[in-house]
Amino acid sequence: MQITVPAFPVAVDERMVKSKHRSAIRQYIKNNPTKWRIKLWVIADSANGYTYDFDVYAGKNAGQEVSPNGLGYDVVMRLVSSLMNQGYHLYFDNYYTSVQLVQDLFKMEIPACGTASENRRGFPQSMKNGKQWAKGKERGSMRWEREGVYLALQWLDNRPVTMLSTIDSANSFVLVDRKEQVNKWCNIKLKQPQAIHSYNQFMNGVDRSDQMLAQNSTLRKCLRWWKTLFFHMIDIALVNSCILFQFHRAQHPEVEELMQPSRYSTSDFQEELMINCMIERGTHSA
Repeated sequence: MQITVPAFPVAVDERMVKSKHRSAIRQYIKNNPTKWRIKLWVIADSANGYTYDFDVYAGKNAGQEVSPNGLGYDVVMRLVSSLMNQGYHLYFDNYYTSVQLVQDLFKMEIPACGTASENRRGFPQSMKNGKQWAKGKERGSMRWEREGVYLALQWLDNRPVTMLSTIDSANSFVLVDRKEQVNKWCNIKLKQPQAIHSYNQFMNGVDRSDQMLAQNSTLRKCLRWWKTLFFHMIDIALVNSCILFQFHRAQHPEVEELMQPSRYSTSDFQEELMINCMIERGTHSA
């Protein structure tokens, strides 16, 4: 099966929204400065941080049934339900990655790539014991195995990195710079598998979205969980609207009404939106 439409990279990851409310959906993160938060599962565009969808994690005891494939599998399948057969490439970390997931996504015409754990069900037996394999190997060494539609590979950097991918081949690679000490520190070039390079490049979709949301947050101190989520959804709507506006501007550079300064930011968009809303409100009141 060939994907003939252009590839659009998206990423699935978790997002933590700080909250001081008390309910079963609040999560405790021990090593985080803000320890009490609401966990969201998010799918976002890797190119610009646009939030496509999210799901609230209600906790283990919320009565939500988990399939035999695990919670990570269920989360990804719910989030990608509206993106099937549209040319998207999906990236996620080892919490979600499984052989079953990448195979089922490929059947939905969503090629996927993610870091993987060797102890997951269905992982190729010949690719296990990565730490043992890496002993005595030179930095940059690689081994791989193809099983049907997916590629399992391990690449040795400072430690073995394990990937599952239905996007890339084992023969595609890029050159990356690393520092190595022999008699003195020097720069060396290593062949890095394209699967790992693409993962590093496109896995940042949710992180990028988080940064934009944090810079322009409307969130206020709330003791009710639904208020926290309400303000967070306003933030998502504002950031997504700004991304779409910037995209629209780029498509119509000749329209004078759309012209803005070169450093037009999400904060500028938010301020302009508020002014226009006030003007509109004043017009209706008059």
